[in-house]
Amino acid sequence: MTKLKLSPGTDLTHILGIEHYQAPQPQDLNASGPYGYGIPRTDEEKWQGLDSLPYGERVDVTLKIDGQSLTAFVKQSEDGLTWEQGVGGRSFLYKLTSDNHFTRNAAALDIFSCLKAACSANGVKGLAFRGEQYGQGIQKGTHNPHSKLPVGLALFSTWNVDQRRYETKGSPLYIHALAPQLGLPTVPVLERDVILTPELIKRYAEELETVSVNGGPPQPFEGVVINHAGGSFKVINLHFDAKK
Repeated sequence: MTKLKLSPGTDLTHILGIEHYQAPQPQDLNASGPYGYGIPRTDEEKWQGLDSLPYGERVDVTLKIDGQSLTAFVKQSEDGLTWEQGVGGRSFLYKLTSDNHFTRNAAALDIFSCLKAACSANGVKGLAFRGEQYGQGIQKGTHNPHSKLPVGLALFSTWNVDQRRYETKGSPLYIHALAPQLGLPTVPVLERDVILTPELIKRYAEELETVSVNGGPPQPFEGVVINHAGGSFKVINLHFDAKK
């Protein structure tokens, strides 16, 4: 190995091959840039990829809707006088002046006011609601019951901007506890407070081809999300997946 004689203050950028990292920029002209405040991309972990599962714990089984991810957030300034707010998809925010499913759904539900009210009531300065947009023009597929519905939004999680973590089952900010208080829609809860077992996962992954939502007729389903006190994970339905 050749030793270099360098004096203090020498620029090592070229010698070490260091390049400036430039984050990917959104291509959509309505996009305003990536999320900040540590808000991650929406990407639920599959149960097969987890080292361990909380068998024996009480869980909520919620419907996984095959649609388009939406995140809306607010963040209060340190002096408490102003709020930053934004709405976007899986990776990027959209300009609030743009006209699309993201801004329309946020406006229809008055979601920023709901987020600010939740922050004030729970003593936090920043929250994000995450959900799935669905309906005509968002996704296709005759096997997908949500593709035939009017455009709508169903929330599935709360991200705590202050603490950079999801609010899980048992928390007052858990989406299925908080959203009903605010009059906001959530993904359907198929089973509540049931014991997690391998048989429960197998039923939704392999055995069932349809589920009944809110007492309605049986319908195909993409899968479910299992919510527990330590987090959440998804179970993909093999019958639905085979039709994609």
